[in-house]
Amino acid sequence: MQLRGDFMAHGRSLSSQPSVFGTRTGDVVLTLECSRCPKEIQLPELKMVVAAAFLFPLALAMLFGFLGWVVLPALHNLHSEMWGYPVAGLFLGAACCWIGSILYQGTVNRLRYAPQTTAVKLSEGEMTTLSGNSAAARKPQPLQPQAAAIGSGNYTVPDLRAIRAQRRLRRSRRQLKLIAFACLLIAVCCVGYQTSANRERRMLLEIGHRTQGRLENITITRHLPFLFWWPFYSFDVSYVDDAGASHRKQMGVSAEVFTKNTLDNGRFTHHNIEVAFLPHHPDVVGLPEALGSSVWGYVIAVVPLLIGFALFRSLARQQHTLNTLKKAET
Repeated sequence: MQLRGDFMAHGRSLSSQPSVFGTRTGDVVLTLECSRCPKEIQLPELKMVVAAAFLFPLALAMLFGFLGWVVLPALHNLHSEMWGYPVAGLFLGAACCWIGSILYQGTVNRLRYAPQTTAVKLSEGEMTTLSGNSAAARKPQPLQPQAAAIGSGNYTVPDLRAIRAQRRLRRSRRQLKLIAFACLLIAVCCVGYQTSANRERRMLLEIGHRTQGRLENITITRHLPFLFWWPFYSFDVSYVDDAGASHRKQMGVSAEVFTKNTLDNGRFTHHNIEVAFLPHHPDVVGLPEALGSSVWGYVIAVVPLLIGFALFRSLARQQHTLNTLKKAET
């Protein structure tokens, strides 16, 4: 096995792991190259593997708990909030895959390539280079002279370098594709949520049954970091539907409705307030004076849509680079 990249003795990385999100810093991953085949073996640090061993069962429990206790019971009562479930499931699934890959690489790869990982040592000159803060410390280490002289199995040194470059490019393309499709999914969910929410608000105004509810609580939320200066208001209101069942729902309101239902010092009293709910879906409820069309979902959808478009352009450029490497290989 041959060491590639900037690594210290005992197999710890120095701050030079490139990824889709840029350069990753910290002692994170050790990458080994097989001197007789085009393999690249990722070996996360032991502390990362131990953390992944504890977090992976927890992440799986959160994912299956979300599917079993939130998604499945809500399938019989479809509403606009369900457009957020695919996004939440996407993040939970991505977390499970990421933690699982760390656990797999840190256990299976470490067991399969244990002799090579324990034998990784750097010379004094390499250690001096790594200890300094120079650009040379980020330069990949060349292939060993013995491998360059005798060849590497059925591959020559240029062949190995070309194959590894193609594999890295394909791996980067797969990551970019996954991120791009995830961005498109988030954009579609944002548009779907806002469209469904506007439709529900129109139905509440047109056919909603109105009744007197009771204001139970008021929440003021500031979203960090970009919308900290813009407060969002919501009321917790309890009400009774046509069947006599009690409900308590949180619903967003405007600043005007908030000012109307609070005192001058910002406090509020528990008082009656008019609500409207759908007779066939009593959980779909809103304050008549706060109902109206909104475009926030469409505005938010623009951000992941632009990110996905930029990623697809990057994929097109990488495809051109991949075709160039294939032509050079042939």
